Amino acid sequence: MTYEELATDRHQALRMENNRGIKAAALALAEERGLGNFTVEELASRAQVSRRTFFNHFGSIQEATRAGIRDILFDASESVMVELATRLASVENPSLNQLFELGSDALLNVDFTTTVRQSCRVLGDHPRENPVQSAWLGEVLDAALDDFDTLLGSRAPEVSPVSRRLMVRVLLTTVEVCAEHWAQTSIQLPPAEGLEAWRKLHSQAISQLRAGYTA
Repeated sequence: MTYEELATDRHQALRMENNRGIKAAALALAEERGLGNFTVEELASRAQVSRRTFFNHFGSIQEATRAGIRDILFDASESVMVELATRLASVENPSLNQLFELGSDALLNVDFTTTVRQSCRVLGDHPRENPVQSAWLGEVLDAALDDFDTLLGSRAPEVSPVSRRLMVRVLLTTVEVCAEHWAQTSIQLPPAEGLEAWRKLHSQAISQLRAGYTA
């Protein structure tokens, strides 16, 4: 490796480290003081970067906090994708019903409670009531919907795209609705009990989808 290549690698590594540090500091300060209740100077100090470095990465405190929240939510989304890909690998050209069951199993096997706890510590228990925070959540959910739908489409090309996408949206909505309810009823429980409450709540939601609403 040449000196120039080594210098570039070090610069990229430092940039990534600073980016992660700024996002972590934004989330920590938002959790401690509430969104918007701290300055760029305080955020830069917490992240151990200069004000100039902060603005090399983000245009505002809000942007840095949004990026941190996106990371938290996308980590959960990635866990679902890994679970789903593993299940799809064993089924050739699955039907819509099989896609529903595989997707449900993948969602039910992921622990969303840590994600909900982290998000609520920063955004509060009712993020959908704030237009800005609601837009942040919607952005991530739309991205997860696209990723989920693309993966299923690649494995089940014969399934109607409209039916498939509708199914994906409904499945992801169970997570969103359960998260809102769980945050109101179970977030104060110890981790093991909170997870048990989540599993029960989310299983009930999936069972309701299986049963339908016309019976």
